[in-house]
Amino acid sequence: MTAGVRRLQLAVALVAAGYLLTTLPFVRGGAHYVPAFDITLPLTALALSVALAAWRAVRVPSERAICLCLAGAILSWGLGDAAWFTLIGPTGAAPVPSWPDIGFLGFYPLAYAAIGLTLRERGARIPPSMWLDGVIAGVTVAAVAAAAVFEPIMNATNGPAQTVATTLAYPLSDFLILALIATTAVLTGRAPTRSLLVLGAGLVVFSASDIMFTFLLSSGNYQTGTPVSTGWIIGCAIMACSPWTKRTRVEADFGGARAILLPVVCTFVALAIVVASRFVAVPGLAFGLAVTAIAAAVGRTLLTFREVQELGERRVEARTDELTGLANRRSLVWHLEQVVRRGDPASLLLLDLDHFKELNDTLGHAAGDELLRRIGPRLREVLGPRDVLARLGGDEFGVIAWRGEDDDRPVVLAQRLLRVLEEPFDLRGIALRVDGSIGVAHFPDHARDASGLLQRADVAMYQAKERRSGVEVYDVGTDRHTLDQLALAGQLRSAIASGQLVVHHQPKVDLVSGAVVSTEALVRWQHPTEGLLAPGVFLPLAEQTNAMGPLALEVLELALRDCAAFRAEGLVLEVAVNLAAANLLDVELPGIVAAALERHGLPASALRFEVTETNILADAERCVSVLEALKRLGVGLSLDDFGTGHASLARLAGLPVDELKIDRSFITDVAEDSAHRAIARTIVDLGRSLGLRVVAEGIEDDACLAVVRALGVDVAQGYGLGRPLPASALRTALTESPRAA
Repeated sequence: MTAGVRRLQLAVALVAAGYLLTTLPFVRGGAHYVPAFDITLPLTALALSVALAAWRAVRVPSERAICLCLAGAILSWGLGDAAWFTLIGPTGAAPVPSWPDIGFLGFYPLAYAAIGLTLRERGARIPPSMWLDGVIAGVTVAAVAAAAVFEPIMNATNGPAQTVATTLAYPLSDFLILALIATTAVLTGRAPTRSLLVLGAGLVVFSASDIMFTFLLSSGNYQTGTPVSTGWIIGCAIMACSPWTKRTRVEADFGGARAILLPVVCTFVALAIVVASRFVAVPGLAFGLAVTAIAAAVGRTLLTFREVQELGERRVEARTDELTGLANRRSLVWHLEQVVRRGDPASLLLLDLDHFKELNDTLGHAAGDELLRRIGPRLREVLGPRDVLARLGGDEFGVIAWRGEDDDRPVVLAQRLLRVLEEPFDLRGIALRVDGSIGVAHFPDHARDASGLLQRADVAMYQAKERRSGVEVYDVGTDRHTLDQLALAGQLRSAIASGQLVVHHQPKVDLVSGAVVSTEALVRWQHPTEGLLAPGVFLPLAEQTNAMGPLALEVLELALRDCAAFRAEGLVLEVAVNLAAANLLDVELPGIVAAALERHGLPASALRFEVTETNILADAERCVSVLEALKRLGVGLSLDDFGTGHASLARLAGLPVDELKIDRSFITDVAEDSAHRAIARTIVDLGRSLGLRVVAEGIEDDACLAVVRALGVDVAQGYGLGRPLPASALRTALTESPRAA
């Protein structure tokens, strides 16, 4: 707030206070009283108030509408006041209606608009019940005001219709203002702004003075030059100052029982007016307003019952799994918190189904959903009355098992749960046997809060999966690796950005010439304290933290740098880089690759990308379009881990690849396993018929190498041919013996 605004506010306050001072008996009857004060002081105060509100409208565009309404309302009243003094004089009696009435009555529509604008922004966030509360409060206040002063005004009002209408317009307009103020107070009562409170105070002062004037005038007791006359001026001054008040919220606690206190009180007041009409004369307007308030209260009660019912239904839905009807994760956590609060001896069992994804892929998601629905009743058969069963999402279930004095019960219960799952499910005519893994965490032995129990049981469950043991109880001694993994996950992105990743190259050997023709770039993490970390340690973390995309691009940069160095020394090698699903979904990847090749001075033929069908399935159409753009660039494309994906043969024809890599699971024991040898032969024949180069990975010994050479494989790689080496070590090995690394 500027100094100019403060001076203007001070001027408004001083003039209004001066006018109030002149109405006091000891001043008005004094020798120094000047009658002109009755004209100049109120008009000056009103003019300054208009200027104050208009200034705010100019300074703050977002509040322009409400400030212009306030300025217009005050100006209208001021023009009516000026017309009164000009045409009639301070002590004259004016006919009704007259020209001043136009200005006076013009105040009200603009004041209503100012109140409405204060609620416009909040209205969309106010529930119907609060709107009804506001209506009840507003109508009740209007009813009380009408009961107090309307009857004398009505009795004293006579003459032509236009005279009666004009006279009654003032109290009715004031009743409406009071009703709107009461409504606004209820709707904004939880956190009203200070500016809104000041605006309401100004309107109350103005309306109270107006009602008192009309009441005294109708009873023949009004005298000019009394403090009642100053209420309009002071009210207008307060209203003009309201936009300049700090717009901070005044926090008020109206939660719980306090939320219904005001509508209850208002309802009782309205009932009192209706009951009083049986014994004393109550104005018809007051009676009608009271009945309206009671009707609104009845509607509010019905709405409350409906809201309570809906709230109960929403709470049930919020704690129920939509697919299975079991409790959901939210409900399980709530029950765990009750266990913790009461200190009950209980355990948390987390059950995860094995190979559920394969079931979905084979039979479809509808079949998977049907299986999940049938599992709940099956599990309930072995649970006790105090145990809680929930579906946490996907194929994961949770059980809170009451332990009592039997510490072995949770493990025994977990084993029984797995046994009942082993009984076949008849699903679409297929007898389906379901396996699972369960992790167990005890309260309070393993954790003393709900989140801790969930984390510990989750660790145990993954240990059960890794060990294929079915059931594992959390062991703090085996959790250290998990904690280390969490620490590594937090460091991984900074490791990518700070150049801690390195690339080792595994050679690929042409089985006709015996020469190394290519390398596969395999990432390692040169950790500053843990040493060189293998990809199996941190690649799962990269997948969990969505860092695979940036990691693959960093490997691409390192691989191209090494490839350029190889070629500078006369080693013309192709380098292969693995792409993640995130890269395949990035339509900007071809442009990134082209820029990287140009930056390192390499032709596109020097680079090959290896992709798995699983990654392509993330969004097949988009991934294929990215691969086609890479192929147009001239980059080689390999389908990695072929034979292990879903519907590989059906999708192969539509993929723009020029190389197949037979998965190592079919190659490692190809010399001893006739089935794997047959699969490898089929893949080689398929590749030949499609014009694709075939690569076998996982060559461990000479026997394996001899078989894949006999099958007609083009290129091979594996520890039997060469382990992954840093670029410098590989360069040395190839320089000494180009046919072996």
